[in-house]
Amino acid sequence: MSREELILLRIALLGALFLSLGSFLGKIAIENFSFPWQCPFKTLTGYPCPGCGMTDALKFFLKGSWREAFSSNPHLFPLIAFSLGLAFNPQKVLSVVKRFFLLEIWLGTIFLWWLLRLIFLW
Repeated sequence: MSREELILLRIALLGALFLSLGSFLGKIAIENFSFPWQCPFKTLTGYPCPGCGMTDALKFFLKGSWREAFSSNPHLFPLIAFSLGLAFNPQKVLSVVKRFFLLEIWLGTIFLWWLLRLIFLW
């Protein structure tokens, strides 16, 4: 990544962080936020996709209800940690992710969680 791209990435992630913080503090009403569409995978198959529940998880997280956020979609927490790491030290985060195969591990846990959710119909 070039220096300009890193600066833009940091600005975008910090903007998202400030937006989230503002929402958490009650400045932005997120309580009734919903997308006007449903998940295409769920619409076609009737089953939830691995990302289903991420919007609800974000809502709960921003309200401070972390237990409900985790039960909606637990993969929000590593996503937030990864985003914050990229915002503040992208080279180190990317090198750690590559060295320890964290992306592959995370994708494997997403797939496993999705299978368990399908089997037990959470």
